[in-house]
Amino acid sequence: MTGSAGISPRSAAKVRVQLERERAELLKKTGLAEGERDSTRRELERKEEELAKAQEQHAEMERKLKDLSSKVIVGGVNLLEKAETQQRLLEQSARELEKRKKKEAKLTRKLQRKEAERVDMEEKYATLQDEAAAKKTRLKEVWREVQRTREELSNQRADFEQERQAMEETVRELSREVRLHQLVIDAYVPDQYQQLIHSHSTWNDDTGEWHLRGVAYTGNNVQRPQPPPHDHQEPEWDTRMAYLSYHIGEVRVHSLSERS
Repeated sequence: MTGSAGISPRSAAKVRVQLERERAELLKKTGLAEGERDSTRRELERKEEELAKAQEQHAEMERKLKDLSSKVIVGGVNLLEKAETQQRLLEQSARELEKRKKKEAKLTRKLQRKEAERVDMEEKYATLQDEAAAKKTRLKEVWREVQRTREELSNQRADFEQERQAMEETVRELSREVRLHQLVIDAYVPDQYQQLIHSHSTWNDDTGEWHLRGVAYTGNNVQRPQPPPHDHQEPEWDTRMAYLSYHIGEVRVHSLSERS
């Protein structure tokens, strides 16, 4: 009972019943010494004082609690309950805020990944654009080269056609000249002498001329025989009176009278 800070009425009633029982037992004990009886009586009194003091403290606490309750309840609203409700709301709000923070952090990480993907896509797109621009430039260059090549080819074809036509005309003219020369040769040089000339003729690539073997001993290179002084008879015509000179692309027939 010592140092009690307050006791409820129910507990106080139990203590009081216990004290009355101890007092009754003390009165029944007649064999106790006077000093021991006084000591027991003082102990009972002390416990009764403590009980009374505890009851007073309990009553004081009830008054304080009642006074506090009157102050807490304002306008029909219990401020303690309201505070508890607000505390619960604050805790709930804190939990919701924590959830939102976690969700926001998750969304932030997701946004960062998407941003990194976007940057990577932009870099790849920029690379593809640069590559496409380079290929487009190269394609233009190739197209210009193709156009130049086509123009050169067309010019070369035109030049070739002109050269071909000129060569065909030259061939036709040479063919006409060859036929004409052949007609002259056939008219003045018998076949057997033509064959003899051909068999003794060689072509020189360096000079671009025909060379006749033994030409130094033929034609104009042979001294013409002198007729008798008083012989005025005309000599008979034979092939010894003619000589041939050869040039590129033509054959000329000369008589001894032309040389003299």
